[in-house]
Amino acid sequence: MEDVEQDRLAQLSAEMAWLRRLARALLKTGDADDLAHDTWLAANAHPPDDARPLKPWLTRVALNVVRMQARAKKRQDARDHESASLATPVATPEQIVERVELQRVVAGEVLALAEPYRSTVLLHYFEELSCAEIARRIGVPEATVRGRLKVALDQLRTRLGRGDRGSRARLAALTPLAAMHGPPRTAAIAVGAFAMKKLALAILLVLVIVGVFLWRQRGDSRSDAGARAEPAGARSAPRVGPERAVAVPAWMTARHLASRRIAGRVELDGNVVHGATVRLALQARDGVLLPVAERASDASGHFDFGPQPAATFVVSADAPNQGSAVRTISVADPAARPEELVLLLTGCTLRMYGVVRDAASNPIAKARITSGGLGGTDTDEQGRYTLCLPQTQPNIRIEADGYGTIESILRINGALRSDFVLVPEGIIIGQVVTRERRPVPGARILATPDPIEMAQHLATGWALADDGGMFRLAGLAPGRYRLRAAGDGVACAAQVEAIVHAGTTAFNTILIVDSAATVRGHVVMAGKPVAGARVAATSNDEWVADAVYSQADGSFELTSVPFGSVALEAWPHRVASPARLNVDRATIENVTVEVAQLATIRGTITRHGEPVAGASVFAPRLATAIADSHGVYALEGLPAGEIHFFAGHAGDKAFADKVVTVREGEDKTVDVELDLAGEASGVVVDERGNPVSGVYVLMTSNDRDTGESMTDDAGRFDCITMAGGEYAVEVLAGPGVGRPFAPANGEKFPSIQVPSDGAVTGIRLAIANDRVHIRGVVMKSGAPVSDAYVEITTRLASLARTGGVMTDTEGRFELENLAPGKYSLHAHTADGSDRIVWGIEGGADDVVIELEAPGSIEGDLAGFASTPIVEIATLSTGVRVTTAALVDGTRFRQRGLPPGRYGVQARAGGEVASAEVEVRAGETEHVTLRPSGIGTIVGTVRELETKRPLAGFTCEAKGSLAGPAADPTMSGVSDETGRFTMRSPTGLVHVICRPNDNGLSIAGADVEVVANGTATVVASSVRSKFTTVRGNAGLVFQSLTLPLTIGKLDPEGPAAAQGAKVGDHVVAIDGMPLDGVLPLGAQWLVLNHRPGTTLTLAVERAGAPMTFQIPVEK
Repeated sequence: MEDVEQDRLAQLSAEMAWLRRLARALLKTGDADDLAHDTWLAANAHPPDDARPLKPWLTRVALNVVRMQARAKKRQDARDHESASLATPVATPEQIVERVELQRVVAGEVLALAEPYRSTVLLHYFEELSCAEIARRIGVPEATVRGRLKVALDQLRTRLGRGDRGSRARLAALTPLAAMHGPPRTAAIAVGAFAMKKLALAILLVLVIVGVFLWRQRGDSRSDAGARAEPAGARSAPRVGPERAVAVPAWMTARHLASRRIAGRVELDGNVVHGATVRLALQARDGVLLPVAERASDASGHFDFGPQPAATFVVSADAPNQGSAVRTISVADPAARPEELVLLLTGCTLRMYGVVRDAASNPIAKARITSGGLGGTDTDEQGRYTLCLPQTQPNIRIEADGYGTIESILRINGALRSDFVLVPEGIIIGQVVTRERRPVPGARILATPDPIEMAQHLATGWALADDGGMFRLAGLAPGRYRLRAAGDGVACAAQVEAIVHAGTTAFNTILIVDSAATVRGHVVMAGKPVAGARVAATSNDEWVADAVYSQADGSFELTSVPFGSVALEAWPHRVASPARLNVDRATIENVTVEVAQLATIRGTITRHGEPVAGASVFAPRLATAIADSHGVYALEGLPAGEIHFFAGHAGDKAFADKVVTVREGEDKTVDVELDLAGEASGVVVDERGNPVSGVYVLMTSNDRDTGESMTDDAGRFDCITMAGGEYAVEVLAGPGVGRPFAPANGEKFPSIQVPSDGAVTGIRLAIANDRVHIRGVVMKSGAPVSDAYVEITTRLASLARTGGVMTDTEGRFELENLAPGKYSLHAHTADGSDRIVWGIEGGADDVVIELEAPGSIEGDLAGFASTPIVEIATLSTGVRVTTAALVDGTRFRQRGLPPGRYGVQARAGGEVASAEVEVRAGETEHVTLRPSGIGTIVGTVRELETKRPLAGFTCEAKGSLAGPAADPTMSGVSDETGRFTMRSPTGLVHVICRPNDNGLSIAGADVEVVANGTATVVASSVRSKFTTVRGNAGLVFQSLTLPLTIGKLDPEGPAAAQGAKVGDHVVAIDGMPLDGVLPLGAQWLVLNHRPGTTLTLAVERAGAPMTFQIPVEK
């Protein structure tokens, strides 16, 4: 018997390696990680003060840390041995029974884990396979394996932490008994009592872990109780706040102003809502919301967050099956009434639903999908969600514990399915310090996606530094980010670039901040104080400090303003003076900001003559508003000219489309009746009459009005809020997929006549429900690439996630459930490697996407009076890129650029310099930018076909078609005669004019400007007439380039068949000269052709004129 016991003891000892790995994972500890972290902290606290090599010095620091840890461990072991020799606990029969029962519970929880988490845990800890080995064995990305392990361990902690206090106490009490390594007989008893196999061996250790975890959790709960104390005066029922609830940092508030209560009520259709969840978040920069508190509305619909400091907050309310209500409120705004908020829920007419999965298509439970504020929903155990949307339809944020967070820009008219793919998170750990290496406690750290990553839908991450300036940015999706920090009296010295990879942690990131200034002054208009103006300091059109509000006497106080030249804004007014402010000392007093009144449009929104509470009103790119409970709205801060705006209410399925002309400073009343409420409903079936669920129905009129809907389980659809008229119908696999299903009979569905205010029902759409897939591999330099994102894209639309997939460990991907036809695929990786392939036939099994390594642009800034912003934009077809480079003094750089031709423009006030650069794969291009002189441009904006003058276009003079104007004085707005005047840099200048009307294209031309001279120009805009049934000539114009040039041809398309070539300069379409037309306008002229018509294309090739008659296809 003794031999058997010894054999069992040897078996247990042999298995301790994997048990220790499991312990480290569950407790999130590890000697190696601790050593690295302790070494870094010691080195950071006492850095070398000479130029000695860093690596040997760090090695000695690490050895010293090891020695100190060893001495400490030796002393601890001695104390442990002495304690063990005094009393060795002997388990009673009752204790043994209880421990056996608890081990059974733990084993059950491990085996109860859902797949693929259970098998992943067993492969890693039982079979001792690495994450890479598991990934190869089951054919998924390694990052997916790491994510599954984290989810599984988190679930184990949660499950093992459940139960009554007695069970938790008993589990915690097991810790000292089970964790002892002293007397051998303890292990002998344990092993002799249980004949364990590998899984059973883990149970004792899991109990140790659970005990320690619960012991830690008790300590954490005591801390949380203090952190979550509710503000005095709160009267509504408190709830446990969000997991990341923060105390409002004092430096992010106007400390010289008094706190005010934030309170109000929640309503739906004029009735109060009891039990709505109301959340309060502090609004930071770049759309970041810091959760502060949470309440439930009481029986009278009221909520109360008590007194809050003078800062800007976002308050959101949501309730089951209702669209959330979101309000932004500034406690510091004297015109605001934060204690009388009314949050209007909106029903669930606007709805999105779908599934959130990981890279291996496994559902992610408890993922959080939010839309505006902090309101939203969680996925169920199958990863499914349904989210009712507010009227304003802000960006959608998708996050889950252990995964990278993404944002999606969706505009929904009805119900829309949208599935999302998340990959394991990347983490950045670092410290905020001054140039003297002093830590900055309480600093706010933002990780903003590099503008080049816009198409990848990365979300901004945030963190607050602890007392030692340390921070941890978690939940970052793979990609390129820019890090910056701000704090009390300090501002970011320079942004730091970071590339985040899935499932990895980057250590030792240092963010340096400089001392900043305080600017005090008054906002006045015609000598009288202006209250409630939002005052901000900007540099090159970007806020450099948090905005504040002018008080009743017009006074304001800006803090943490970086030194240098800044401009001031005072929305909703135009700043007349000063043009610039030189921040050259710690405190600047008595600044007078003279403002002029901008235009306002206000009125009442009605439906059938009755006010519509909660209606949304928006003027694209200018202003938005939500009608109050009486239907009253106000669009403020509008420029003079023609304003095109929309109003609508999803619950009424109605909207209105208005065009109004305003003068500067005019306050115009415009009441709006929601008189457009067309609706069309029916069913989608296959060839045999069976309903087809989950497909996308799109209806489009000749006026580009659309109705859209996803089919439900019975194949039913309901397209709403249409203007009325004749509509073409298409059925697609999903929005943005680009290839419709063919009708079961005939070439196209009959058009449908929809009333402007009424419904047509009983529509039956029979489709040929053929489904195909596209399979392939992503390669780079001849090797497969894992964790690359592959999606469907189009030539003319900006890139957006439309249900893409991640490649596995062998670089393979599969896109499923596609309609037959040709597709364009886009592949992208976190390091910026990128590629688009065109014309892939549905059903292909052997697609190879060879990624191109990104390139870089670096350069010098010479002769600028102040630090400029450097903007870079694509000048060639392919992936469209517009980004602002990182600037550090007189140097700038931008990495991660797909190969191609780019425009580079530096601007600072009235100083402008530009260049064009060809970026090659894996290479860095260098350029020097110097500012030029100033001239004047006088121009006219007209419609190309009618030659009618166009008012309200904002025209800019730039050295490149990339980016905005150098400053407001280098822009002008066309008047009723279409004329505008503006200052301009010298040399070859690109003029670009942007409309307020989305139905008109941008317009512009190139013009030579000499110093102190005047140049004239004509800009021609094209009115769009196409629908989704667009004319296809098989050609794409090179974007942001003049003269108009064919940038890409479909080799099997009609233009190529007639002899057109890439590089041809296009001078006329259908006999119309294209003077003043930009590439987008020329593309619209092509799209305006209906399928079956002929396009006449006049080009010049090597100076020789040529004309092609191109039959237009669908």
